[in-house]
Amino acid sequence: MKVLLIEPFKKYWPLIGESTSPPLGLLYLASYVRENSDHDIKVIDCQVNRMKLDKLESIIEREAPDVVGVGSITPYVYDAVRVFELAKEIDEGIVTVAGGPHFTFTVEESLRDFKCIDVIVRGEGEITLLELLNSLEKNGFNTKSLKKIKGISFRLNGKPVSTSDRPLIKNVDSIPWPAYDMVPMRRYRFVVFGEKYTMILGSRGCPFRCRFCSEWRFWRGCWRPRNPVNIVDEMEFLHEKYGKEIFWFADDTFNVNGERIEAFCRELMERGLDFKWYYEGRIDYLLKYRRLLPLMEKTGNIWVLLGVEGASDHELKYYRKELSIEQIKKAFKLLKRHNIISQAMFVIGHRKETRESIMAKVKLSKKIGADFTIFTMLTPFPGSDIYEEAKRNGWIEVYDYSKYDMLHAVMPTETLSRNELQKLFNEAYRKVYRGIMQRLTGIFSRNPWKRKLYRYMIKTVIKKAVLSFL
Repeated sequence: MKVLLIEPFKKYWPLIGESTSPPLGLLYLASYVRENSDHDIKVIDCQVNRMKLDKLESIIEREAPDVVGVGSITPYVYDAVRVFELAKEIDEGIVTVAGGPHFTFTVEESLRDFKCIDVIVRGEGEITLLELLNSLEKNGFNTKSLKKIKGISFRLNGKPVSTSDRPLIKNVDSIPWPAYDMVPMRRYRFVVFGEKYTMILGSRGCPFRCRFCSEWRFWRGCWRPRNPVNIVDEMEFLHEKYGKEIFWFADDTFNVNGERIEAFCRELMERGLDFKWYYEGRIDYLLKYRRLLPLMEKTGNIWVLLGVEGASDHELKYYRKELSIEQIKKAFKLLKRHNIISQAMFVIGHRKETRESIMAKVKLSKKIGADFTIFTMLTPFPGSDIYEEAKRNGWIEVYDYSKYDMLHAVMPTETLSRNELQKLFNEAYRKVYRGIMQRLTGIFSRNPWKRKLYRYMIKTVIKKAVLSFL
């Protein structure tokens, strides 16, 4: 089979500007299929190549694929659908395959509303996609054969049907590294750090069940770590082949296991690798493994993103964070002591939210001394518990998925309209980033990475994107 996996061109998320990261999901799929079959599979990244639909059209016509696949999270679902529509316009016989969290959790809706989609691969896709391609090669689009494949959904007599779920891959180290050679790796960049940056995965899933998150359900509440040696091997490969030196671990929760973190750091140290790395992790685990912070700092940990979410223990309990405000204060104090950039993530917009509770988040951000604060709008992503709750209670007022980007208010609170909530959301950013002393502290910090971050945030994101948003 001839297969094109496509990362669509989409609107940049304002908070990180024109940063681009390799489409790891597609690259993992491509590498697995390539290693285990003779199918001709390619990855087309329209985002990094700034490729609009007209250019993509010529590529699809030239390649004449049997299958076109696109994965998507909720705010980019329409970009994925436009690719499927284009493929069908070029050749109705192309089999279109959708994957990723959004399509996994909206099977009936997506197959009903988007006739351009033939098959949905639900959840972890490597084995499922390979079996699907093998079946299509042998039997064509035969529903009797498709029903034998676990983890897919399609139409049968015009109605959506789903096969049984596929078990997760037990050993994630058995999955080959992403097919980096299929994309222009040297062109990926993060606006703060340039082209020496790339994204990498050290684990899949998260053992926690935050109310606003759909990722834990996508990975079925399991956390499956890679071997630290395998991770460092991949980092070293990316450095030697593509010049990458700064690594963003895109794991849902990086710091679950202290022994593994220590093994990872010691592997870096023993090889004498001078890399910089940053991750998203849990506050309680940072405190639990605080003894490792000096080692982590020494081996290149420059930045930690922590989910604070609320400014009261009540809010934290509602979100099922299993944290306390006291723990939050201690964690940020530790990061400051070890000269590691601290990023605080807050969620705005739960049902009981008021102006006072929003301003309390602003106050807490300043009190804990977060170097970098991001406010996100509570968004009812399909697959999350908040989605089910909001849908059941009729709270959702906006059904345009392109607005589900954590920047737009799509639900009111009990006392705030969506318009009022949006204004307070923007005001929260202004209050955090317009403090003169905080600007000076960051811009003239002795930490070079912090200086880079603050200068970018002040000059670009906060000034041009957030404060003028809407």
